[in-house]
Amino acid sequence: MKKKLLAAVLALAGFTTLSAQAATNSTDEIYVLQAYRANLLEIREARLVLRQSTYPRVREFAQMMIDDHSLANVELRSAARNAGVRFPDLVAAERTISFLTETNPDGTVTTVAMTTTVSDINPYGPVAPTAIALRTALAADGWVSLIGLSGSDLVRAYWQNAAVEHKQSLDLLNDEMRNGSDPTLRALADKQSVVVKRHFDLALQHLDGTYTPR
Repeated sequence: MKKKLLAAVLALAGFTTLSAQAATNSTDEIYVLQAYRANLLEIREARLVLRQSTYPRVREFAQMMIDDHSLANVELRSAARNAGVRFPDLVAAERTISFLTETNPDGTVTTVAMTTTVSDINPYGPVAPTAIALRTALAADGWVSLIGLSGSDLVRAYWQNAAVEHKQSLDLLNDEMRNGSDPTLRALADKQSVVVKRHFDLALQHLDGTYTPR
C-alpha cells in the first residue's frame, strides 16, 4: 500500500512539474531573458558609477541599484526554475557583489549576501541576442554609454540611462503581468514593478530637463 501511495505521489509530482512547464508561453520566456539582462546592465552601470563618481546622491542611488537588481535576479532565477523556464546558472561566474541587512522581529540584524551573475558570457549561447542588442534597443530611446565619462557628464548620463532603462523594464514587467501564462512569474513581475517604478521616479527627479523618456 505504501509503495502504491509513493508511486501515486511521485506521479502527481511529475504531472505538476509538466503542467507548470506547459503553462508557460513566449511572453514568460522573453520576460525571464530580458529582465535578467536588464538587471545585469543596471548592476554593471552602478558599479562603474561607484568607481568613477564621488557625488553622494548618485552613489547612493547606484548602491541601491546593485542591491535591488541583485535581489531581483535571485528572485527571477527561483521563479524561472519553478516555472520550468530556462535561466542561466553560471555558478563559476558568480560572485558576491553586495550585502543587504535584514532586521529580525526580535530586533537583531542579519546580514544577507546577495549574488548575481556578473560575467559578460552570453548565458544563452553565442547565437542568441546579447546584452549589446539590449543596449542597442535602449539607445533608440536615449540611452548612452557611460564609458569614458566623468564628473557631471557621467552623473547626467547615468540619470538619463536610469530613466530609459527603468521605463523599458516597466514596459516588460507590465507585458508579463498582462500576457504571461505562469502565475509565479506574473506575481514576481507585479512585485518587481513596484521597485522598478520607485527607481524610475527617482531617476526622473534628477533629470536636467533636457530629456523626457518616451
